[in-house]
Amino acid sequence: MNITHLKYAIEVLKTKSITKASQNLYMGQPNLSKALKDFEKEIGIKLFIRNVKGVEPTQKGLEFLLSAQKILSQLDNLEKKLTSDSDSCFVNISVPRCAGISKAFINFLNKYKNHNHIIIKFRETSAENVISDVLSGQSDFGILRYQKQYEKHFLSQVSYSELSYKTISEFDLSLLIHKSHPLAHNDIISQDDLVNFIEITQGDYYISKSKQNQQYNNKRICVYDRASQYDLLREVNGAYMWVGNVPEEVLNLNDLIIKKSDVKDNISKDVFIYKEDMINSEKAINFLNSLNKTIL
Repeated sequence: MNITHLKYAIEVLKTKSITKASQNLYMGQPNLSKALKDFEKEIGIKLFIRNVKGVEPTQKGLEFLLSAQKILSQLDNLEKKLTSDSDSCFVNISVPRCAGISKAFINFLNKYKNHNHIIIKFRETSAENVISDVLSGQSDFGILRYQKQYEKHFLSQVSYSELSYKTISEFDLSLLIHKSHPLAHNDIISQDDLVNFIEITQGDYYISKSKQNQQYNNKRICVYDRASQYDLLREVNGAYMWVGNVPEEVLNLNDLIIKKSDVKDNISKDVFIYKEDMINSEKAINFLNSLNKTIL
């Protein structure tokens, strides 16, 4: 019997909705529906029937799932007993260079700080490397950050690699500048306003050749770590950077401010990628919860 599929079915029983259950399980609705059909075929019982309100368990389905729920609870208790002695946390994560995601990681880490054994690898890198890390098993899961115009490029790589993904957030990019920046008093900053200033960018951030030929600004410094970004924004007069969420404490520490722009279609996305067997792990769920509380 497929225990993972059994857990899916119990989540559907709890929510009485395929849609809600798929959201709670961080998986696509079609994938959940297929998993349920496969599970019903495996056990020879029709578990649910659809109605206008969602789904309802059949009589046999309800009896089966209530019994199975008790067994899963016993298994969970057994697992806790087996792991309580080791009291360990081992996980590898690859993410973009982003202060908001770094803060979410700190919140995640605090859940495990009292464990006796902790080995965590937290790698800040490019989107291309995040995909490679998760595919190779070097990381258990990762986060892609890309401009929406490049979505086809990245998601085709994810699909080709047979990885799964879940969108975490979609947001308009804003400008990060120093408080003393000449444009600091502008309510809205246009692309034309930025022409004479230096842009700070991620050195390995994906930019297509066609986009490179259309760049508005030919003054650019490419960096590969977050500390250098903040140093440059503080010390290089007029420097700016396109960003998403930046924690307030980071802004205050570096005397930086966020400004809105009227640049059209300047949208980025954060996407959680993983192998299918990882999404229901305790660490993946806790990390996603930390992300949702921190950057949304």
